[in-house]
Amino acid sequence: MKKILISLVAVLLMGGKSYAQTQIATLTHGETVTYFYGDSAFVWAHDAAVHGDEVLLSSGTFVTLSITKAISVRGAGMEEDSLTAITPTILRNTCYINIPDPGEHFLQMEGICFQNDFYFGLSYTTNQPKFMNCQFRSNLYLLTEYGQTVNVNDALFIHCKIASGLRKDRDNNSYNATATATFINCVLGGITTNEAPNVFYTLRNCIINVDPRYMCNSNLSNCIINSTVTNNSFPESTYLSNCVCQSEKAFSNSMNATNKVAAMADLFEGYGGTIYTPTFNYKLKETAATTYLGTDGTQVGIWGGSLPFNAIPNGPRVKKLVVGNQQADGKLKVTVEVK
Repeated sequence: MKKILISLVAVLLMGGKSYAQTQIATLTHGETVTYFYGDSAFVWAHDAAVHGDEVLLSSGTFVTLSITKAISVRGAGMEEDSLTAITPTILRNTCYINIPDPGEHFLQMEGICFQNDFYFGLSYTTNQPKFMNCQFRSNLYLLTEYGQTVNVNDALFIHCKIASGLRKDRDNNSYNATATATFINCVLGGITTNEAPNVFYTLRNCIINVDPRYMCNSNLSNCIINSTVTNNSFPESTYLSNCVCQSEKAFSNSMNATNKVAAMADLFEGYGGTIYTPTFNYKLKETAATTYLGTDGTQVGIWGGSLPFNAIPNGPRVKKLVVGNQQADGKLKVTVEVK
């Protein structure tokens, strides 16, 4: 993507503070661009935004808030990458999605690492949220919290890593909630659907850690499955095709002969015994990559399919921020490099 250099003069009421490592949030509303600085920059940009706006976040750690606007939020990346010199954008606090009356707009988040728990909804249904190249290092609660019955419709996750996610609410009152979600080339450290009958997941070319009996009402294809309880089976309500699991028992209710059995250590290069590891690349061994194939003839897991895994965001990202010394008139010259 073409590089864009933006120079501006900003008045900052932060006398005497060093700005070399300042986080920046760029809010775009139509043709108006506004800049916010510091670890609360995302909070201020969000407060100033309306549905349909875009917020571009630099690398660094930001204070998080309840997101109540259907906006696009793009970070620099979800993890360190020495080859591309990417330093991640981290949202450090518990994050709540609670968007009233979004109209024709939808929430989209890309290139972000969520350091704490992530919840959908306290009072409102979330429609068609989209997450790309994001990492959830704690729990992802796709249903609801504190006994509410809030729905999530058609959530989409592409190239995401989720540590211990897709849990029900903490008070076990999500039985009447509805959640539908699709995961494409994602890593899921934990997944549970059995508590709510109106939960439907589609997983394609994913790597998951799951007790099979808890994976109800789902469609899995080209996935690698680490069964945490080897004597349990997927229920009949879950359809599996071209999947690989280390437990033969897991497939006992599936009549699809395309599913295969293999140990995790025989599949992955450098497998350390844990499915979710932030720095693990999930590359298959050469023999495994040509033996265990998906419905399209490519390898199972996140490096196969039509969208092989890529941690680097596709959209624009702040690559470099240079803030000059404070001038006599109290202004600063700021140079932002967007790639």
